[in-house]
Amino acid sequence: IPPPMRAHLDACDPPSPTEFTMNRAARALVRFAELNLVADWPMQGPMDVIFCRNVVIYFDADIQSTLWCRFSQSLDIGGYLVIGHSERLIGPANACFERIGNNVYRKVADLAAAEMTAL
Repeated sequence: IPPPMRAHLDACDPPSPTEFTMNRAARALVRFAELNLVADWPMQGPMDVIFCRNVVIYFDADIQSTLWCRFSQSLDIGGYLVIGHSERLIGPANACFERIGNNVYRKVADLAAAEMTAL
């Protein structure tokens, strides 16, 4: 975990070298809510991280592609997208991300720029 991000973390009890909890200040910045992914989204970006695990696999390929594009448009460059182990990025948004873990992606380009590079 990069040092700037560690400033927002506390050690777990019992201590673990691989597990942390967010401190109160960081938790105050996080909003957890139900969201209909195919309807209009009430929040606007840019966001630093999106966790959407084991949900997108239940949609058809067209809706999956649309959702990955929406996530890409909502993330800031350098932002993270964390998805489920069974999920894969498909469609134009795939070119916007680099895979940095089994199910963690970092946004490296805006959608329009990534589409132009793919041409």
